[in-house]
Formats: sequence, C-alpha cells, structure tokens
Amino acid sequence: MGEEPQKDSLPALSEYIFKTIFNIDSEIYPHILLRDYARGVIEYTAYLGYDLNFDISKVRPPYKSSLPAQFPSNEEIDSKYKIDYKDKNFKDYYWSQNSILSSMTTEYGRGTARYPKFPLLM
Repeated sequence: MGEEPQKDSLPALSEYIFKTIFNIDSEIYPHILLRDYARGVIEYTAYLGYDLNFDISKVRPPYKSSLPAQFPSNEEIDSKYKIDYKDKNFKDYYWSQNSILSSMTTEYGRGTARYPKFPLLM
C-alpha cells in the first residue's frame, strides 16, 4: 500500500527546526502555531527515543516573545478583512473568514460579552 513513515529522518529534521526556530540570539518569532508545530516535531522525536544534540528545554515555553506595540482596532480589522455579505462578489467561502473574525472578538471588544474561540497566545 503506502510507504512506511520515515521516522529515521526525524532527528535531522528536529536539528534543522531547532537551529532555525529556537536556537537564535534574538527573541523567538511570536507566532503560536509556528512554535507549536516546531516544538511538536521535536517533542515527538524525543518521545520516540532518538538522541537530540541540543537542550530540549530551549524549545519549551515560556518563550519571552514580546507583544506588538499596538494592536489594530476593530475598525481597522473590519475594513481590511471583513467581507460584506451583500457584496455582489461575495463567495460562499467568505462566510468562514467572517466567522473566524467574529469568533476572535473578546468579551469587551464589541460589547458582546463573550470570550474568543481562538485567543491570541504569546
């Protein structure tokens, strides 16, 4: 059927990820998914029992990333990313984008008294 997973390539991949993402002098890039996926590969490699040539604690939080100096306002976000349902060029898949934007609204962001489904974590 399919090919066997190439698990023996994981140590080399983990080494590359570590050097590229985590072993830098400046702050680790503040993108939660990037860091989580990168860490996941390395943690999985360690879980399988492969020896890693670096200190795995460097891939674990806290990362000491800084927050942006200023967050965009609701108006800025809406003007750039929210799509008008009544627009003649509105496509069905635009519902997803608007739904995600709406779900990210904080309790006090628009006075809707709810928490975001996708909180931004640093």
